[in-house]
Amino acid sequence: MSRNTASCFRRVLRDKSGVTSVVAAIGIVMLLGFAAISVDAGYVFVAWNELQASTQAAALAGAKDIGVGGTPITTAISYSSLTSSPAGKNPISDVSPVMAAGYPALQCFKYGPACTTNQTPATSANGIQVKQNATVPLFFANILGFSSVQISAGAVALATGQALPSLNVMFIVDATASMGDTDTTCGTTRIACAVGGFKTLLGELWPCTYTNNNPSASCGTATNHNVANPYDEAGMLQFPGVQSAPTGSSCSSLSTVAYAGIKDTTNNTTASTSTTLSFAATPAFNTGSTALVTDETNPSYIQAATYIKSTTTKTAVMSKTPTANDTIRNGDSIAVWPPIYQIIPLSSDYRTSDTAATLNAGSDLVGCLTSLGTPGGFGTFYADAITIAQQNLEADARPNTRNVIILLSDGEANAVSKSGTVNMVSQGPNWATTTASNECKAAVTAAQAAASAGTWVYAVSYGSSNTTGCTTDSGAYANPCYVMSQIANAPGATAGTYVNDPTKFYADDANGCESTAHPSITALTAIFQNLAYSLTNPRLLPNACLASPAPAWC
Repeated sequence: MSRNTASCFRRVLRDKSGVTSVVAAIGIVMLLGFAAISVDAGYVFVAWNELQASTQAAALAGAKDIGVGGTPITTAISYSSLTSSPAGKNPISDVSPVMAAGYPALQCFKYGPACTTNQTPATSANGIQVKQNATVPLFFANILGFSSVQISAGAVALATGQALPSLNVMFIVDATASMGDTDTTCGTTRIACAVGGFKTLLGELWPCTYTNNNPSASCGTATNHNVANPYDEAGMLQFPGVQSAPTGSSCSSLSTVAYAGIKDTTNNTTASTSTTLSFAATPAFNTGSTALVTDETNPSYIQAATYIKSTTTKTAVMSKTPTANDTIRNGDSIAVWPPIYQIIPLSSDYRTSDTAATLNAGSDLVGCLTSLGTPGGFGTFYADAITIAQQNLEADARPNTRNVIILLSDGEANAVSKSGTVNMVSQGPNWATTTASNECKAAVTAAQAAASAGTWVYAVSYGSSNTTGCTTDSGAYANPCYVMSQIANAPGATAGTYVNDPTKFYADDANGCESTAHPSITALTAIFQNLAYSLTNPRLLPNACLASPAPAWC
């Protein structure tokens, strides 16, 4: 090496500014590379989040169509990110997702509601799987030779899970004599067909609370009709009302009473300053602010709006003393309004666990439904049954739950008021003395009041005429089908209001009465299964349930 060359080389090594420039240049390139990767990674992450959100939305939307006659696969696709025509409801900018092969797919999972074929396609299912793929373009990573990356998102939804909030459901059963007739479509008596429908619904409800997001394998011991941690509760009323509720699970010999109420005869006088009525035995009067009392022998002796506060051994205590200077005589006939409509209170022992496939035969609710008869004996009047159901829900339902009334009837109200022989209808503090009027409209008013108080009111029209049958009404309210459709109501958007809800009206279409919202659902079992689906919300399952076959715990 020459002296000049060596000297030049030493000068370069001593010049630190050149080295710094090279290092800085390399550092800048590396920082730009990291920034590029970060930008691309962030874009991919955002795209995946959007794809996952749309996949979950698609699964939940599709699940809502299972069991209600809908098209779950078509609905799921329409809520996905697919940019078909019409455009997907959840598009992702600059990304064109595709549905993974074989998806959406209907599945029958072990847990959840009963699998059904009531959808298109008619695949037995209670859930749906959705999986979407997408190619996400990369920008800065192109420098490194990567032009795109593949992403995938999946979701599984069960058609219905536990309703949020949990439910308090009151069944109102028409037990008039006509329900003893044969339903040729169902193949047995009308009351047995109706009971079968209610049992179907009990099979869809959840008796006890989930544990760690899983159905409870045992609800534990029930006390007074309820388990320790009830979730969905159900009770039952019937009309005509009965003289006394059953003491056990048998409802085969319930005794109906005239709408004039339960009667008993005093065996001692009651002073004008006393509220205690005396009888030879403890009277079977029901109590509370609706248990209005009258002296049939001397109607003026008991003040208007007096009710029975309580009963004790051989006595009944009134809310007011008799009218001034009047004593209720020994031997007077005392009648109390109304009869008892609630047969079984809100209960959660209808199944022994969330996963039990059969109803609990030891439940009073199940036993009563199984043995329910058609005592009849009186004309039909059911407005008060709706009112009493709402009163019982307000008194007994748990906080932060949803109240539901389900009325099954032909909708024909035709009670008349002939004392001692046929039903009497309450008209204020005294008994009616003429044929009652507007009985069907009164039922609609009662349902509207319940919905205004926050209750969902369902009407199941069973054999309703589409012409006449409400003999005490006129105009549109003379048509039982119309009346039943107007009983179906939901709470309004503003507290204290209601809206008529066609989706809560079902009909068997036996006599020309058709539900516009559910025209193809006419069999009682299908009606109650559809009703159960409408009461509850679809819920997502873990993505492990995307596997085929799904794990046994799904």
